[in-house]
Amino acid sequence: KKKQIGLWTVLFDGEPLVKLSPYDQVVLRYKLAAFAGESVLRGTCTVCGEREKEVSPSAFSRLDFLKQYITDKVGFASGVDKGGFARNFLVCKDCFQALLLAERYARQNLNVRVGDGAAGLNFLLLPAFLIPPEAASLREELPFLIRKLTARVATLASAARWLESIAGKKGVEEELQDFLTELPGENQALLNFLFYQKTQSELRVLELIKDVAPSRISYLFRQSYSLARLAGELLGGEPREWWLDLTRLYRLVPLRGRDKVEHKKLLYLYRGLLRGEAIEYPFLIRQFVTLAHIYVTQSFEGTNQPKPAAGSEEVILARRLLQAGLLLKLLQEEGLLKGVKELPEVSHLSVNPEIEKYLTRMRYTEPQAALFLLGYLLSEVGRGQHRAGHEKKPVLDKLNYQGMNWSRVQQLSNLLFEKLRQYDRLQFNEFIYAEMKRLLDQHRENWPLGPEENVFYILSGYAFGTKATKKGDKEE
Repeated sequence: KKKQIGLWTVLFDGEPLVKLSPYDQVVLRYKLAAFAGESVLRGTCTVCGEREKEVSPSAFSRLDFLKQYITDKVGFASGVDKGGFARNFLVCKDCFQALLLAERYARQNLNVRVGDGAAGLNFLLLPAFLIPPEAASLREELPFLIRKLTARVATLASAARWLESIAGKKGVEEELQDFLTELPGENQALLNFLFYQKTQSELRVLELIKDVAPSRISYLFRQSYSLARLAGELLGGEPREWWLDLTRLYRLVPLRGRDKVEHKKLLYLYRGLLRGEAIEYPFLIRQFVTLAHIYVTQSFEGTNQPKPAAGSEEVILARRLLQAGLLLKLLQEEGLLKGVKELPEVSHLSVNPEIEKYLTRMRYTEPQAALFLLGYLLSEVGRGQHRAGHEKKPVLDKLNYQGMNWSRVQQLSNLLFEKLRQYDRLQFNEFIYAEMKRLLDQHRENWPLGPEENVFYILSGYAFGTKATKKGDKEE
């Protein structure tokens, strides 16, 4: 088991072997052994392209990290012959030594992680420059520039550490301004994100997201902060609780196992955000409903969703669903949601001021608001059932996570009236029920939302009600 693994190092005369001066030379000699003996050929280096050089067909196998080259499966060899590797992977000594330095530098300085545990994702931040890096105008600033750009991207991946580091200082807004001040040479760089999985024997490339401008990173950072402030105002708590970084988004897209196809769902979202490309709205809704189903059925095993502490599942799911709503708002304001119907937005509602403010500021449409209110009432029934001694809140069994068509939504809305009365919650929610019915009836002849959308917006209202109940924001 991983928890039982210990770390060991070899000592020589009481000193770690890796710190002794000959150690690096011995390692380098081993790495360069591929350029000694009969295996060396004369040919064209596949890295620099120079011809008639001494090249090795086996050197790539001695790399520790950059193992994306397939050198052990005949199907990938030139001519589908084992000897064909001598034509596929030829590298000269100079280029190989440069690769050794590059893989060490990349692993130590350009590696960023999203998520945690075995299901987490790694990526390399690979900057490319529009002018040669050796140019006098860039050479001196290059180490500083790369370090700062990597720090920004690492913070976009997970803002928690940065937010902790600035606690008690000038304030988030001022610190953010300092952190995102334009760097010398920044406009000469483009960022490439190489997402990968690393095992002992290979480096599997999952996705390469190319040519992201540093200004895009700064822009996303500012938008996340603005959205977090809005969420703090509407939902309570500190903005840091609602900050959408890549790790938070990782938790919103359920993944099973470490399969490359599964990761493509998350990387599709990352690509859209980083490059400003449109994202399919139905795809996101489907992911969010699947996420809710995982929490309700507690089927966390084999997914990227950590199992919550017993009793906290509902609160964490509510937070995730509200974060999903924030993501949709971010994408909608960016014009990056594909497949959204143009519908009238809700304006004035005869409901609690907190609910009305949330729905209007989040720019809910009338059908979405109707389902949100239905979900809120669902949470009120669940609250009554919990007080009556039900642990599992049986009313939640009325939701179908495969999707609910219009007739099922109508049935649920009618059922809720009786349940609110049964559990003595109707007196606190009569106006909300009336507004919910009004909005539903307004669109009943041509209900515009799909089955999965119906479930998501019901769940969103349920999440809001759960949040209000747990925080004590709601007064009877």
